[in-house]
Amino acid sequence: MIGICPVHEEKNGILRNLYSGQYNYIPYGGWIFKKEYEFYKFPLRFNQLFAGFNFPVNNNLKLKGKNRKFQTLVIDLSLDYENYYLNYNRNTKRNIVKAINSNISLVINNDIDFFFPFYRISCENKGLKEMGKTLLIDLMNSLKNIKIDILWAIRNNVSLAFLALVYDKDYCLTWLTYNLPGFESFGQGHFLHTEAIKHSILKGCKYFDLCYIEKERLPNICEFKRGFSKNEVEVPLIIQKPLSYKVINRIKRCF
Repeated sequence: MIGICPVHEEKNGILRNLYSGQYNYIPYGGWIFKKEYEFYKFPLRFNQLFAGFNFPVNNNLKLKGKNRKFQTLVIDLSLDYENYYLNYNRNTKRNIVKAINSNISLVINNDIDFFFPFYRISCENKGLKEMGKTLLIDLMNSLKNIKIDILWAIRNNVSLAFLALVYDKDYCLTWLTYNLPGFESFGQGHFLHTEAIKHSILKGCKYFDLCYIEKERLPNICEFKRGFSKNEVEVPLIIQKPLSYKVINRIKRCF
């Protein structure tokens, strides 16, 4: 994987904005696998804007012009897991131990019929539009280049949290994750993320991406993720729009 491409279209009057996912900039979109991809040659209609991401450890997306920068945390998986664990902060280690002492166990269950009701709850609570069940099934069954695994934190046969990973032979991305409401905190979120790192190592991935941080808007999530890694890197957001789009957009602002 070298980047994330748009799969969602948002209407804005006559204008059409193509995004890689559900705002704000969360990569729920498609994935690009070519060794090189020229974003600036993406074919656009006169009224379309294109916004996609380059994965931070790859420089294979050919970019032009100014691009907005976001931040993520990436773990280089060239070492054994024990080396990463030593670099976790104190709170992360404490919650992992708490989860183990609370008999939290890991289950990998990719059954979309089982997953979808939990996913729907997460979208409702986050105020996001859900992806259709058919799309999720297609993603699970039709992709040849990548694999999707859904990790579950289970206690007393009850699902407490899930984390969906997208990965290929090089790169593992945290995609969908949620602690289900109504349960006491047993450290299940920290437990799932550390198990996800172990899983990506077992699958031979070279990098693990904790998927986007925003220090000002989402400070608690940022601090949670920094408990696993402080290797902060830039994620280029690539925006392409033809001159006609810019003209229409400027005219719209005058009314």
